[in-house]
Amino acid sequence: MSIASKTASLVIQRGMEKTRLTKFVNKIKECQSDGDILQLEQRQEKMEESWQNFQKIQSVIEVSVDNIKPEITYRCEFEDTYFQAMADCARIIDKQVKENNIEKQSLQNMVPPLLMSDLSGEGSNLRVNAAPFKKLPPLEIPEFNGEYKNWSTFKDLFETLINSDEQMPDVHKFFYLKKALKSGAARAIQSYDMTAKNYHLAWKYLNDRYNNTKIIVQTHTKAIYDLDSIIKVSASQLRRFLDSLTGNMNTLEQLGYDPLNWGPMLLHIITTKLDVKTLEAWETEAPKTQVA
Repeated sequence: MSIASKTASLVIQRGMEKTRLTKFVNKIKECQSDGDILQLEQRQEKMEESWQNFQKIQSVIEVSVDNIKPEITYRCEFEDTYFQAMADCARIIDKQVKENNIEKQSLQNMVPPLLMSDLSGEGSNLRVNAAPFKKLPPLEIPEFNGEYKNWSTFKDLFETLINSDEQMPDVHKFFYLKKALKSGAARAIQSYDMTAKNYHLAWKYLNDRYNNTKIIVQTHTKAIYDLDSIIKVSASQLRRFLDSLTGNMNTLEQLGYDPLNWGPMLLHIITTKLDVKTLEAWETEAPKTQVA
């Protein structure tokens, strides 16, 4: 088979994958209001396979043609449509799962207490929890832009909200992870295809890269040294200064590097940042013969 014939065959195969993607997008639109979760999850799995096929086909086409620019455009358009469709699908599934859980809990709360034992006893098909249900507002997933000083906070929140959720499929977690990452952090895992298996690899890579105690300590230490100086008396500036100083000091303390052990060095750093009047007030209140 000639190169031209092989390329033409690949283009046809690529068109089939594009057709599958278009059908998937249309199905998602149909399910916006009320969709079959099981069917959506099955279609989602099939689209992951289709995505892998497209990647292989497109890569071969790109090395076979003389003018690669149209192929790059085609790839970008396909990827944008795919990622948007998968994200929409994930949102629909998560929304319906939450709504179903709320309806189930509401039913449980409506059951009179005297019927609890009968409904939850042996031979009954209905299980009811006596625990009250309180609906809370949805929690926002934090963003992380690659700054080491923000990694610990982002990691703890993402672990709690997303990673520890055993009911959420890994591919959904990957969507939320990519959505939360910005700038350098997003570029760090941009080469990872959106699959369930790659989620664990990407999360491990981020942990290996950003969970670096040495760099985190250096970053927070530098932040203390680089605090903005207060030029003139200002309650708002002083509050921002104290908030930033306290936040960095607390983080260093949690990492085992308490700045209070710096002694006169910490005192010098702070006093050189204060305006004249605030410094005078400090000196008036501070002990005359001790470092404090």
